[in-house]
This record gives sequence, C-alpha cells and structure tokens, in this order.
Amino acid sequence: MTKFNLRKNSNQQFVDLGSGNGIVVIFAALNYNVISVGLEINELLIEESKNNLANLQISINKIKFLNEDFYSHSLNSYDFIYTYSLPTMQKFMKHTFKTAKSKAIIISYKYPLNDYEDILKLAYRLNLKDNRDTFFYVKI
Repeated sequence: MTKFNLRKNSNQQFVDLGSGNGIVVIFAALNYNVISVGLEINELLIEESKNNLANLQISINKIKFLNEDFYSHSLNSYDFIYTYSLPTMQKFMKHTFKTAKSKAIIISYKYPLNDYEDILKLAYRLNLKDNRDTFFYVKI
C-alpha cells in the first residue's frame, strides 16, 4: 500500500465504517500495525468483534471497537477510511465524508462512490474477480 503512503508500524489511523464482525479492522492492525478503529452501531457485532480479537490470543493495543453511528462520527483524524456501503446508503454518507481530513484515503469495497466528485477524487481502481472491485479515493 505504499501507493497511498500507508506506513507499517506508524501512528496512522484506519477506520472501518460499519465494521461488522471486525475482521477488516483486525486485518489492518495485524498486517500494518496502524491504529485501527471499527465503528459499529450493532452492539452484538461489537461483542462478536471483540470475541474475534480475543480468539486470536494476541494482544494488540492499536485496535478499538466503538459502538457508534458512523453517520455522526467525525472522520478528521483518520488517514484511511474503509466502507462497504450499498449504493442505497451512499446518498446519506456525503456529510460524513466531508468531515474527513484533506488527502485521507477512502476505500470503497465493491461499489464506487457516485456523485462525490466535489469532495473525492478517484485515485485507483483495483479490479477483483466477480465484479467485486475496490475503489480508492482521495479526499480533496
């Protein structure tokens, strides 16, 4: 990920919006050793995330799971923002992405972020199998 200045063992911050079972957050922390945060509104999924981390039987102090609504969470401290949002959700996310700091990298799995040209610039498209591309945007 040097393409986007992701530095291993740094104090860069990664956030997963709607982190579900926490696997993406755990992956980011394990593979890049960056501060990794999961925002999830469902308390049961927060517990599942914590259990998934505990099952690894390792201590990682750079992981946090927060029981929060990402629509009302400011993204201004994060360098990398991950989302797997359905197109029907995207029309409600623009105000959230506006809180991201300039040059933050927004990673959208499977679905492009349409109608965001005024705040995001598509920087890279990773072509994956089965129409599951990943889109990398830079916050303008």
